[in-house]
Amino acid sequence: MSKQGDQPQNDRSPTHCDDQITPSDQAVDASLADMHHEIRNEAQIIIGVTDQILAGQPDHRLSHQMTALRHSAENLSRHVNDLLDQARMASGRFDISPLPFRLDELLTQLQATGLVMTGGKGLALEMWADDGLPQTIIGDARRLRQVLLNLIGNAIAHTDHGQISITVTAQDIATDAITLCWSVRDTGVGLGDQD
Repeated sequence: MSKQGDQPQNDRSPTHCDDQITPSDQAVDASLADMHHEIRNEAQIIIGVTDQILAGQPDHRLSHQMTALRHSAENLSRHVNDLLDQARMASGRFDISPLPFRLDELLTQLQATGLVMTGGKGLALEMWADDGLPQTIIGDARRLRQVLLNLIGNAIAHTDHGQISITVTAQDIATDAITLCWSVRDTGVGLGDQD
């Protein structure tokens, strides 16, 4: 990841393998793109309606339910994105789109979504970041969010009580780039041999 304001030394534009795309790949992409479009539209309708209800300042119970519904719609859209990404990875094509994003906003989103994902299990979800980390960095926030939410989901699935901790520290800091180390820990029993 690069710090905002510095010019990365390497070409960080999305990579494509268009010369390797087969008609079968194109058909799969078209089908997934159509599905993605339809589900995303439905999710956006749910988000729009919940936003309107929340704007009316409902009571605490309804507000909590609408917030949970909104996060669920956002997660549904992300899951569809994941399916599209997996299909592209299987065919040897995967895009990375580095853009500036705020680290504190990403952590807030992860915590809010993670709390909804706990599904009332009563788990504590803690976020911790190194002091002195740049708040605005350049990277693919969407890909990073996908990976972290998958790890958080696994932690929730294997934790019945206690807490889940997400930490981010600086592993290497250079003039124009920074390497972040992310950790997701839980108090669960861990994975068995069959998992």
